Amino acid sequence: MALELGSIVTYKNDHYVALGYGDNLVTIIAPHRSQRKLNVSRRNVTVSPATPLAKVSYKGSDYLVSRKGTIISLTTNRVMNWAEGNGNRRAILAQAAHPAYTGGCSV
Repeated sequence: MALELGSIVTYKNDHYVALGYGDNLVTIIAPHRSQRKLNVSRRNVTVSPATPLAKVSYKGSDYLVSRKGTIISLTTNRVMNWAEGNGNRRAILAQAAHPAYTGGCSV
């Protein structure tokens, strides 16, 4: 599997989300454990066959959204701890659930 933004990766027997990568390094976060970001060698991570997190743009910022509704800001690389009823949270989750249609015409 190819590494991409939002990929689920394994590092030291734990699961992380890839927030960015270059030729040799990957920035990862374990949103279920902490807000701590790690920069690790690409050769030390294994890409999971799981579906990558959805990328959403909202009000000029980009976010990754997990299937369980965890929202990670790509501006701050932090999990957004908004209340369930927060308007920003609801709008981002709605956009992740129904991404913009980019296909051709269907008749």
